[in-house]
Amino acid sequence: EEDRHLDVMKSVIPYNKIGTLDVFWKPVAAPESEEEPEEVVDPSDLIGKPWTYKLKIGRLENLPTQIAEAYIAFEFNGDRHVTDVVTLTSPAREVDFEFSETLHVDSVDEDFLKYLDEVEFKFEVFIKPWVMSKYPPLSTSDPDLCANLGIQMSANNDPRIQIEQLKAENAELTKQLELLREEKYEEAYKRHVAQLQDRISALESDSSKSKVVSKLEAAREADSKLNSGDAEE
Repeated sequence: EEDRHLDVMKSVIPYNKIGTLDVFWKPVAAPESEEEPEEVVDPSDLIGKPWTYKLKIGRLENLPTQIAEAYIAFEFNGDRHVTDVVTLTSPAREVDFEFSETLHVDSVDEDFLKYLDEVEFKFEVFIKPWVMSKYPPLSTSDPDLCANLGIQMSANNDPRIQIEQLKAENAELTKQLELLREEKYEEAYKRHVAQLQDRISALESDSSKSKVVSKLEAAREADSKLNSGDAEE
């Protein structure tokens, strides 16, 4: 039982132990079988016969840091095998891969026996640390980041531009209201139509227009009918 718990060593100096990995090898008679194969006294007796092992990778635990993602990779007989990436929903210092794979050779030869005798099986552990941050992730929707990088932001994403646009729109609506109070209806109407036209033009230059543009065009048409006397009674 102790043999199935492998020490996980750091890949850089000082190469110290940073966790344990549960790995279990089980010899079986055939890929689809759970029965044990015939006992072999001399490895040379395997020549010409099939070789099958079932490999299971379980828990990675006792890690020094909390992780967000992890996966395992290893090589066998010239082929690289990789587990699924396990993504955690909360920070933890352990993860269960629940990985199982059958390793099979149809016919053992001298080269394979030599490989088994000389190979040092290594399981590479890849982890992504869990990072706790009060700051939002870097994004091109951040106006300060875009300004520092010299990137032109869309007005739809830049809150500073949006604020200025809202201020200008509010000032225009205030002016139109003053004209209506002064009974200068025609001038107020012309300013209102011009404002709608400006908004339509701005939206038409944006690929995300559609329903908004249609509604503004309908509003402009309704205003035109009301002020020209063409509206139905």
